Amino acid sequence: MSKPASDLRRSVWVIRRYGILVVITAAVGLLAGSAAAAFSPVMVTSTALVVLPQAGQDGTAAAQGEPDPFSATQEVIAGSDQVLSGALPDVRPAMPLAELRRHIQVGSPTPYVISVAAKGKAARDAEATANAVARSYIQYVGSASSPDGRVPARMLGPATRATGMAPLMRLLDGAMLGMVAGALTGLLAVAITGL
Repeated sequence: MSKPASDLRRSVWVIRRYGILVVITAAVGLLAGSAAAAFSPVMVTSTALVVLPQAGQDGTAAAQGEPDPFSATQEVIAGSDQVLSGALPDVRPAMPLAELRRHIQVGSPTPYVISVAAKGKAARDAEATANAVARSYIQYVGSASSPDGRVPARMLGPATRATGMAPLMRLLDGAMLGMVAGALTGLLAVAITGL
């Protein structure tokens, strides 16, 4: 008998013998992934936008494709302890400063706009948190205690609609990820024990 035919028979034998193990581990992975997705908390995100005065902008940096120093400074201020502490009374649900810091992300989508994105388990909570931080930032930079001087920032768009992954898509993602992980685990077990 030739060597390729012998290898083919051995491969078929291994697949028959250990295929059930791969199928079982893939099925267990599918169930585990589905359960994890079903019971993990759904997080939604809502974003508030604050517009900055163009007078404070450095047009040369933006024209050269570099980050604008004024906007970068305003991003740092928007995520500062002073701004976040000022937002705490209106944040939903109530949380300590360290937790609030984990739930928000400050960015600058354009040189004249600061975005405040907040995550929450409920859409209303995410929206309230994003708006609270944006209002606190506007109040802080408009005050005399602002480190960058008074900046007449204003709300461009309050957070009104939270977005997140649909529950069915989360379930499908979890199921697929679990099934792939289970199948790979089964294949690894076959490779270690059977070949």
